[in-house]
Amino acid sequence: MSEATIKKENGKLLKKKVCPVCKNEFFSNRDDAVFCDKACRQHAYRQRLKQDKIEV
Repeated sequence: MSEATIKKENGKLLKKKVCPVCKNEFFSNRDDAVFCDKACRQHAYRQRLKQDKIEV
């Protein structure tokens, strides 16, 4: 991995990712993190709910 995608902070490796909702770059120490914060996660969830209602 390149230096641009990894940042070491307090002995932890943080991976650089891009939030699919707001397109902001953020660092995460979790491999399964997708969103930059809970507001973006909730926004994506509500969008999925709307899509499910439209498909039914």
